Amino acid sequence: MTRHRFSGVRRLLGLLLLSMSSCGHVAVAQSSPEDNFFQAKECLEYGAYSNALSYFLEAAHHNHAKAQYNVAIMYRKGMGVTPSDAKALYWLKRAADNHNKRAAATHAKLLQHLTKEARHNKNAKAQTTLGIYHILLHGIQQNEEAYQWFSLATAQEDAPAKAHFYMAGYCFIKHRNRDAQLKHLKIAAEKGDAKAMEFYVLLSRHVGKALDKQKEFEWILKAAHQHNYSAMRAVARYYSQGSGGVSKNEQEANKWMQQALACWIQNADLWDENALLELIVHLLENRDKKMARMYAQRLLHAASEHSDTLIDLLTRVGGSLPDDLYYAIASKAAKSGYGTALFYLATCYGEGRGVPKSHKKAVEYLTKALNSPDMNMYPQWKENIKIALKQIQETDPQ
Repeated sequence: MTRHRFSGVRRLLGLLLLSMSSCGHVAVAQSSPEDNFFQAKECLEYGAYSNALSYFLEAAHHNHAKAQYNVAIMYRKGMGVTPSDAKALYWLKRAADNHNKRAAATHAKLLQHLTKEARHNKNAKAQTTLGIYHILLHGIQQNEEAYQWFSLATAQEDAPAKAHFYMAGYCFIKHRNRDAQLKHLKIAAEKGDAKAMEFYVLLSRHVGKALDKQKEFEWILKAAHQHNYSAMRAVARYYSQGSGGVSKNEQEANKWMQQALACWIQNADLWDENALLELIVHLLENRDKKMARMYAQRLLHAASEHSDTLIDLLTRVGGSLPDDLYYAIASKAAKSGYGTALFYLATCYGEGRGVPKSHKKAVEYLTKALNSPDMNMYPQWKENIKIALKQIQETDPQ
């Protein structure tokens, strides 16, 4: 995006940041977990559920057990947020691990109920919920339990769109089967999953089975009309570039970009990893490095080491991040053992980003990246790592 394109975006982004600091949409970062917990309770008394959830999440991510329990209940009941039994289970587990007995009992009861529905009643929705729960706990890579639940769910006609969406990922992770991946993405898209619509278009293009330009734009437009933030941005790009079978129209591009940001402001959960990622990208596009750093630090704290979001952040805007933060993010992501994360950590040592240069460490992490099982799925990445390893070994002063 150029600096002057989409003229209203910078003003709207400014309103977003102002609203977050003034209306309590997000808890004050300097407040203690206990302060945020009591602020959340106060919001609950006045029925300000979305604000209460923001404060509870602020405390919950700092391991405040009572806040974690309350987050779970709000997701379970849909208070200020779209109901999600998967997220409820996840936060109950976090609270139970922090010795909250009430959470432990509620977690056991809900897990037992969902498992019974999934196993004995073959309830596809319950199977999908359990699959998502295990991804929240352990990430998508090498998660056999999540894969089994999605396999059971997608074998049924009434499987939720999300089951097919995640199954599409496993078709590639486990079997490297692009045809099956496309099949499940298409089913998820046809069942109304906006993210699947977007991914189906992108993957079709990537594997050389691109849809015709008009059909491609129709899918993205459908996703955008469902308030899919990234699809709305994509529609803006189509109009700005005159691609996707539509004529160039800067006015229409500006309209869609502003709608995308307005949608983000209305729906963003600022402890949600994807929401944080998109905000950081916007801040850096608008040259606000100070705010970008603040929210990148929040993402670093919010994301688990198994999360793909940290790797996505480094891939999309890593070059614009401060060296110390780049190193901190790469270090946490590398604990997952994913080859791409190990590669980014190797670049820290190879280039001296946030850490003293070390040929030895760079070679160590490049070698680990090269031997990582997930690298077998990305032959081009593997080839690039081999080249980088050869170059750094040739320049080794020792």
